[in-house]
Parts: sequence; structure tokens; C-alpha cells
Amino acid sequence: MKFTALDYLIAGILSYYLIKGLVFLFMWTTMGIMADEGKKRKAKKLEERKEAIRRRREIRDNTKS
Repeated sequence: MKFTALDYLIAGILSYYLIKGLVFLFMWTTMGIMADEGKKRKAKKLEERKEAIRRRREIRDNTKS
């Protein structure tokens, strides 16, 4: 079986779209993971901030007496 230039062109185009699809799939999953980690980090920072405010209030209340 002889391959013509058209066969190579079709194989090249299909390979291009396969690789492009895999790259976009990788990027999509990576962005999802990064978004989840960002939400966790934001929640942790907020919790730490609330804890710091609570400690300052507690110290202030203890020094008033």
C-alpha cells in the first residue's frame, strides 16, 4: 500500500488535533485543581484572620479588668 501526500496530510492534521486536545484537557484539569487550592487557601486565611481578631478581643477584654 502506497501512501500519498493526501494521506500524510490527513494523518498530520489528525495528529495535530489529538495533541491539541490533550494539551487543552491537561490545562483544564490543572486550572480546576488550582481553583480548588485557591479556595482552600482563601478559606484558611479567612479562618486565621478571624482567629487573630478573636485573640485580640480576648486580650483586650482581659486587660480592661
